[in-house]
Amino acid sequence: MYTDYCPSNSHVERLNNICKGYNIVKANNEREAIKFAEDAEIILGHRYLRQVIPYAKKLKWVQSTGGGFDHLPWELLKENSISLTRVTFSSKIISQHAVMLALALNRRLPNCIDSQKRKIWDKTIYNQLYPRPRIALIIGLGSIGRAIAKVLQAMDIEVWGVKRKKDKESTKVTNRLFVDNTWINEIHKVDFCFLALPNTSSTSNILSEKVLNQMSNKVVIVNIARGELIDLPVLCRLLKEGKIGGAGLDVFNDRKPLEKDSVLWSTPNLIVTPYLSARYSDRGLDLEEYVESQVKKYFSGDVLENIVF
Repeated sequence: MYTDYCPSNSHVERLNNICKGYNIVKANNEREAIKFAEDAEIILGHRYLRQVIPYAKKLKWVQSTGGGFDHLPWELLKENSISLTRVTFSSKIISQHAVMLALALNRRLPNCIDSQKRKIWDKTIYNQLYPRPRIALIIGLGSIGRAIAKVLQAMDIEVWGVKRKKDKESTKVTNRLFVDNTWINEIHKVDFCFLALPNTSSTSNILSEKVLNQMSNKVVIVNIARGELIDLPVLCRLLKEGKIGGAGLDVFNDRKPLEKDSVLWSTPNLIVTPYLSARYSDRGLDLEEYVESQVKKYFSGDVLENIVF
C-alpha cells in the first residue's frame, strides 16, 4: 500500500524472509486492500488506509511512507490502539531543496533564467539583488527543520527556531529558540523564513495577513510543509506589490496539481515546485531499506523508529 511506489519483488522476498510465518501481500487497488486488511497485523504504506481501517480488526502497526501524518486518519488509529510510525530519511534532501529555493530567490535566479531565454545580458539584475542573508527563521524543528538549520549554519547564517517545547536537539541547531509567539515581534528582522511543521488547529494560517505584513520586503519565504500554513491570496498580493521579496512553495492547500487558472503560476518572485522536495531517483530503494529495518525491529521486539504513538 505504498503511496506512489510499487514495491519491488526483491523487497517482498526480503520481507518474507524477515517475517517467518507471515504472508506478505501487495494490495494493487482499494478492493484488494480492504480484502487483505481483514487479516492484517501490519500495514506498510498508507494508501487506502482510511478505507481499510474499519475492516482491519487485527491491525497493530501502520508504517506510513510519509513524513507528515496530519493527512492520515491518525485519531482513528490512536483510538484503536494501533501504532503509527513515519519516515524521516528524506529530511536531508528536503532541507537541500528548501535552502536551494531560498537562495535562488535571494540571488534572483528566476530573473537570470528569464533573461537567458530571451538572450538578454541584463545588468539591471545587479541592482535587484537582495542583501546577504544573515538571519533565518525556521518554524517547526522536527527532523526536517533541524536538517534545514544544519545547512544554514554551515553557511554562517544565524538560525532562529520556533518550537512548542525546548529540547537539546533544537537548542543545538539554533542560535535563538522561541517557544511562544514572541517570534512574531521579531519577524521583520528575518531574511529567510522556512515552514517545516504540520498543519493543525494551532498552526493553520500561522503566516497570516497580520504576520506577512510585518515581514521585510526582502524576506524570502519557503514552504515545504503544508499549504494551509500560509494565507496564499495575501502572499500573492504582497509579492505583486513588492512587499515580500520572494517565496518558494512546494506544497499547496491540497495535494492536487495546481489548476491552470491558479494565480500562483503568474505571481512574480514566486517559484512553484510540484511536491518535489522529498523526491529523488533512488528514493524507492531507501524506502525499502528503511521499511525492512523497521520490520526487523518489530519482530525482534526492538523499539521502532519515528514513533508517532
